[in-house]
Amino acid sequence: MSSLRFVLLLLLAASAHAAEPTRVLVAIGHNLGDPTDAPLAWAEADAQRVASLFVELGDVAPERALVVLGQGADVVREKLAEARGRVEELAAEGREVVLIVYVSSHARAGELHLGGTRLPLDALRGFLQSAPARLKLGIVDACDSGVLVRKKGGAPAPDFEVSLTSAGVRGLALLSSSGPAEASQELSVLKGGLFTHHLLTGLRGDADADRDGAVTLAEVYGYSFRRTVEGAARGGQHPTFDLDLSGAGEFSLAAPKRGRSVIVFPDDAEGNFILSSQPRPDVVAEVNKVRGQPLSLAVPPGRYLVQKRLGLKVGLASLELPFGGRRTVEERALEVRGFGEVALKGGYLDVRPWALLAQGALGNEPLLATGLDWRAGVGLRRGFDAWWAGVSLLGSHRQYRGEQLSVAESSGTLRLDAGYRWLEWPVVPLVGVVADARLLSQVVRRDAEETLRLIYGGSVPPVTTVGFAAGPTVGAEVSLGERVFVQARVLGLLRWLPALNQPAFTFGVEGALGAGVRF
Repeated sequence: MSSLRFVLLLLLAASAHAAEPTRVLVAIGHNLGDPTDAPLAWAEADAQRVASLFVELGDVAPERALVVLGQGADVVREKLAEARGRVEELAAEGREVVLIVYVSSHARAGELHLGGTRLPLDALRGFLQSAPARLKLGIVDACDSGVLVRKKGGAPAPDFEVSLTSAGVRGLALLSSSGPAEASQELSVLKGGLFTHHLLTGLRGDADADRDGAVTLAEVYGYSFRRTVEGAARGGQHPTFDLDLSGAGEFSLAAPKRGRSVIVFPDDAEGNFILSSQPRPDVVAEVNKVRGQPLSLAVPPGRYLVQKRLGLKVGLASLELPFGGRRTVEERALEVRGFGEVALKGGYLDVRPWALLAQGALGNEPLLATGLDWRAGVGLRRGFDAWWAGVSLLGSHRQYRGEQLSVAESSGTLRLDAGYRWLEWPVVPLVGVVADARLLSQVVRRDAEETLRLIYGGSVPPVTTVGFAAGPTVGAEVSLGERVFVQARVLGLLRWLPALNQPAFTFGVEGALGAGVRF
């Protein structure tokens, strides 16, 4: 028994030693610098993207991610002090802590420019050095940010040999988007900083050189350096680094293999692919796919547009990515469009804007005491970015009993509808308005039809009338693949239908189910 207890204690000790460190993140972004600085457009968005990625793939718990947007130096200092307090609390509990600080802003002459206030890069470096975390990582995307690493002798380099281990590495690592006296570029086509764009793409999986599902600091720096230098105008931007570390092994900065959903580029895919979110056209990743090397990118669930430049044409694929789903980019299935058409559309382009739907609907009775009202039919829908408009033809035939008679009722409905969809979500909510024009015909047969015909000299003539209805609709749709989707809606209808023994205006509620194919 004592031997078993000893083995169990060893296993528990090994498990505790192998436990992943707790991570704390501070993401700082400011679009405005000094009055003489041209405003940035996406520094704050980049900080938010970095925070979201580390929560998604970098083992940062949401409550340990501090995001500071559009705040001056005093508030930034307060937030850094708050982060230090959290690190101290975790360290006091005996936890190993990794502290990550990201900044995107203006900078010049060794100072961050934050909305008319200044924060010296030396102060940021000093904060990281003194923080009681086992490993500290600072990432700065700003002009002249190489000053952050210059004092320790850091220099531009395409890669570095030091690798980190989650079990033993300690110290400070600093990455900057540019060297001293170099500009860090923001590109409108990317809607973000060039360095941060490649940093995020790399962490989503493109920097995973050994394809083990984890991206190390060494991998993402080497990747970001190469891609930034390639993309910078006239080669004027060189990311820099400074390492003051001890330990050996590897440290995983992000784990794309644990992503909630994945876009796969198969082995035979080759070329430059741009992945944009839809309907808001933000570039999520840009990869140079090499034939023979598989590639998977971990991205949030949603709708995406893949573009591949094919000379004067562009290959397009629209991907619906559900939670936990995988979609493969098949080059042979790309929709080829002219470059001018894609350029004129801007960042958003619906590859398959049309949809054909089969529909069924069930609602309360339009005529008193006639039972539930059901209809079935087909519809055609056209998307205009997130907006949509459609036309449907619905029909029904039913029979019901009256007082000593039976009624055969047939109806045909022309329905027009339009509305708005939130396409960025895996389950797409929609709201809209509906207008119906309905032709209704009734044939009445009395129980003693033959006798009554002899007495009264004829049958009851058919009754035909036209009614109208209009009202709001809400619902949702879910994709079952690249082309097929299902839809559920609820409609509230104010109906006008001339009839005996009831008001002409009535209120109706209708539930509708449909399945569609995009083309």
